[in-house]
Amino acid sequence: MENTSPVFWLTLSKILDNPYQPRQYYAVDHILNLAHSIASLKEELPATLGLQQLPLARAGKLDNAGDFIPAPHTLYKHPEQLRTYLGERGACVQLAFGHSRLRAFMLLADGPSTIFSPLPKLDPDAAWPVRDPAYLQMPLVLGFADDKTMWTQAVTENAQRKNITAIEEARTLQQATEELGLTLEEAGKPFGYAKSTVSNKMRLLRLPDTVQAAVAKGEITERHARELLRLEADPEEMATMHKKIGERDLTVKRLADEVSYAARLLKEKQDKQRELDAAKVALAAGWKPPGSDEPLGVDRLQTKNDVNLNTFDLNDSTDKALLYTGQCGNHCPCFRVGYSSYASGKTIQPDPTNAPHVCLGCTARWDTQRAKREEMRK
Repeated sequence: MENTSPVFWLTLSKILDNPYQPRQYYAVDHILNLAHSIASLKEELPATLGLQQLPLARAGKLDNAGDFIPAPHTLYKHPEQLRTYLGERGACVQLAFGHSRLRAFMLLADGPSTIFSPLPKLDPDAAWPVRDPAYLQMPLVLGFADDKTMWTQAVTENAQRKNITAIEEARTLQQATEELGLTLEEAGKPFGYAKSTVSNKMRLLRLPDTVQAAVAKGEITERHARELLRLEADPEEMATMHKKIGERDLTVKRLADEVSYAARLLKEKQDKQRELDAAKVALAAGWKPPGSDEPLGVDRLQTKNDVNLNTFDLNDSTDKALLYTGQCGNHCPCFRVGYSSYASGKTIQPDPTNAPHVCLGCTARWDTQRAKREEMRK
């Protein structure tokens, strides 16, 4: 940050988080210990109320829409003008770093309810610090920074400490690419991540909110989440598998095996639906069955799995006779097109290229089909 100022004291209500701060969850023990540490050094470091390192921030104002408008670059060269600026309506600052210290001051000034809701249960040996109104203000150093610098400051601090979750990292990387226009390589540099790693991290944001929350809270690992992503096209199956992780304490390897099986079933389901959709297009375009002068309607597309479909085969003389003599045709309600896992080059398809398993067949009872075939043979 450029043109840093002398120390400024600002009320806590005027100090905002860095808009690119990745961390969304603050550990109770960490903030509590930090608050006690700051309070214990108050007498030793009265000029900063116990702070050993002052947070860094940039000045600005909130417009009518609530957007932050940074103060001009030149203002930081004139501390008195900057002080006057901060006294104006809507003036505030955004932290570059120091978010835990801000929360420690909030805890010391107003108690735990200002930062924790609901209030967490403390260890029997722990206690909330005594409220002290002196901490309603916080000392800061101000300096000019553009959005990219603010992002870099925030992520560098947290990346070095390794105390943010995979979901928080993913959101930060997404901000960098979508809002700041950084490339995947540039976004990953502060974290030490290659382009492929950044891409994989950001894919976690395609998970449902419930799964993202589980990763953020440490209920499942990032590797568990990556496996669940393979079921992205089937949210219900993903939710079921997510539940299994907790119920059966699945390791990543066990989860991978179960996801592989579920993914295979999902692919079969998707492939079947694609073929049915292609066959529907062919029927809508006016496809005519062999031996018929009339197109077979789209309503004859059989999509249910529980209906038996006995497919026609033009290489079978009986089947061929049934079709070309009109014994089987559009006039029969059982004359349908449906999906058959046993389809071959001998069966009849409305679209052999895009729907090789969707064939012409009969859904009548087997005894009815057999009677008609026997009569035709005679």
